[in-house]
Amino acid sequence: MHAAQTGFDRHLPVLAAAKKMTIAWNGEHVSQKTCAVDMAKLHKVYTADDDQTFQLIFPNKPADFNQTLAAFLILRGKFALFQYGVIGERKRLFEQFMYKNDPFAKTGSGQT
Repeated sequence: MHAAQTGFDRHLPVLAAAKKMTIAWNGEHVSQKTCAVDMAKLHKVYTADDDQTFQLIFPNKPADFNQTLAAFLILRGKFALFQYGVIGERKRLFEQFMYKNDPFAKTGSGQT
């Protein structure tokens, strides 16, 4: 977690200088097989802290859609984001764009 935060923090001055907005692309997941355990964990974390944005990712698995949407509606607080995973051609274009425009990727210290 610390390494991820450090990498994200290094991008902030670059983004601010370019007058760009940023969000964390990582989020929580709820799977069909571990729904009860996932919900208990997320409830404990997000109901106690209104300062966090609850970001739930739907991983584009049709079998997981109902419980993912239900989890989002149950757990969302003051700030929430329901995020669809990037797939297909858009994913390829996104990855190319991020590598081309990421100053840390060229040095090998950013993305892997």
